[in-house]
Amino acid sequence: ADRTQEINTPLSQQILIEVKKFCELHNWDENSMTFQLPLQSTNIKNHISDKSFDFLKDKLVLEEDKNQISKMSKNLAELVNAADYLVFKKLYTTLVVVLLTPLHVEPTQQGIDQFFQKWGYQQEDIDGDNLTQVVEENQNLFEKIVEVYKQDIDIIEQFQGVTDDWYLS
Repeated sequence: ADRTQEINTPLSQQILIEVKKFCELHNWDENSMTFQLPLQSTNIKNHISDKSFDFLKDKLVLEEDKNQISKMSKNLAELVNAADYLVFKKLYTTLVVVLLTPLHVEPTQQGIDQFFQKWGYQQEDIDGDNLTQVVEENQNLFEKIVEVYKQDIDIIEQFQGVTDDWYLS
């Protein structure tokens, strides 16, 4: 095969170089590209391999504030899109785990209360009337969110309770 032939892709050369660095850091070994599901805490480092954490640490926002997820999403967006486009499941899932980990809620009343406090929510923010009004005012956006959510749920259901051993079978 002619390895000098260019392949057109919507991905930038820079992002392809980052994907390559991720692979090189893991010595091209998928078995070292580990992650933990289901989530057990809000500590990102506990849910991905040390090598993945080292690779991503400059893009992570570890201080917990209301803008943490937004900042990390912006920092990781191109990499998430590249992993999705390339169907690179290990990288994609690692990135999804990174983005979801700060949203982990302990399944206790105290955990729920801490989640509300951490993200600045009040019980009134989620009452039925307020949610209905917000949905009505943003119907098109919510239809798109529901569509994407359904796709994401399908993906998450594939990984629920799955460890990295799933990729080995």
